[in-house]
Amino acid sequence: MKKLCLLIITICSFICSLLSQKIKVNDNIAYVNDSAFCKTKGGNLANELSFLSLDNNELIFIPASESIEFFEIVFLPSGQKAKLAVTKIGASSRNSLLKLFYNNKVIVGNAISQQGKNSFLAKYAVSEDDESNTTNSGNGTNSLTLVERNTDGEIEIKGKTIMQDGKTIGTITTTDYIDKGAILMDKYVIKLPNKSSVAEIKLQHFAAQKNSFVTFKDNKSHSLSTKAGGITTQEDTILQDAVKYLVGLKYL
Repeated sequence: MKKLCLLIITICSFICSLLSQKIKVNDNIAYVNDSAFCKTKGGNLANELSFLSLDNNELIFIPASESIEFFEIVFLPSGQKAKLAVTKIGASSRNSLLKLFYNNKVIVGNAISQQGKNSFLAKYAVSEDDESNTTNSGNGTNSLTLVERNTDGEIEIKGKTIMQDGKTIGTITTTDYIDKGAILMDKYVIKLPNKSSVAEIKLQHFAAQKNSFVTFKDNKSHSLSTKAGGITTQEDTILQDAVKYLVGLKYL
């Protein structure tokens, strides 16, 4: 009984220590419970973000990403890359990532721990089931898990629903936000019926000529052209063209 009580107390103490961890960054040095852990460069996932050893060797690099759902992480000096989902790791800031790296022993001393890194990736890296990542085909080119689709079928957008030959093949969610340049933007996320996101389109409000179009499967940017007409007509045309394009690629 005493051993059981001691075990329970030990576990509770360990959990409390994790929950009570205090992360702070002063002069680009990250501290965990007032002990220097590593150095940082950059502030958030929207811009380039790096984690360095205390002796200034870059250990982890996160490239800038426009996606609000996924981001890439690069371990140095090996260059090993992995894709992570913000919702999967529950982290969207520098400090929350620091806590994850600390708790999973990814950074130990002034180096990447191979055991900690592998454990971290096993928990948090996006799998093919999560996000249909690229796979290597026999001819050495990248192929994607594609949707079985009649690419010649008629495509319609009815409200927020994407239809082909009378069947729902996807949905569009719409939000607006202010970007870093204080410009009002409209954002459209195109999803499959299973709710997985296929692509994201951003249009400047009242100026559809300024836009971005990113597919999540391969994290690629695509160009969108606008045609003559009112703003609403332009946005409708862009969405129609984007949806037809995604169906043609069998992404949607």
